[in-house]
Amino acid sequence: MFLHPVMKAAALGFFLVTVSVSAADKQPEKSAASTENDAQRVEIQRLRERIAVLERQCPDLSGQKPPPAGGVAGGTEKYLLKARWDRLETGMERDEVRVLLGHPNTITRSAAGQVEVWGYGSSRSNRYGVGTVYFDDDEEVTTWISPTFKTD
Repeated sequence: MFLHPVMKAAALGFFLVTVSVSAADKQPEKSAASTENDAQRVEIQRLRERIAVLERQCPDLSGQKPPPAGGVAGGTEKYLLKARWDRLETGMERDEVRVLLGHPNTITRSAAGQVEVWGYGSSRSNRYGVGTVYFDDDEEVTTWISPTFKTD
């Protein structure tokens, strides 16, 4: 059978379009859940990369000693403020106590090692006396004794 070259090209084009459409029909569509999972994986990877960058920018403080007991930069002795002791709560973690009261003058453990005691101030240098904070095995505050703040 003889076909005009234009008709031959048209027939060939129709055939190619038909083949490409039917091939597209056979590809499984991604579900919304699968697409969402892919987006979450990409976001998690981006966050991991950001964390890695931030961690490289942070100095390693594990080998450094804390500032002088009871004090912070600028010489502020946080533990001398009654309002700070009033904000202590059972269950607070060590870092929360450090932020609130500063670094302790002393850190001791009970004989059995179950209780850690942080001492703030000394009877010689603090006119209010010594304050103590007690931590349990989970490193959370169990109780405390604040210095005796005079109201006059």
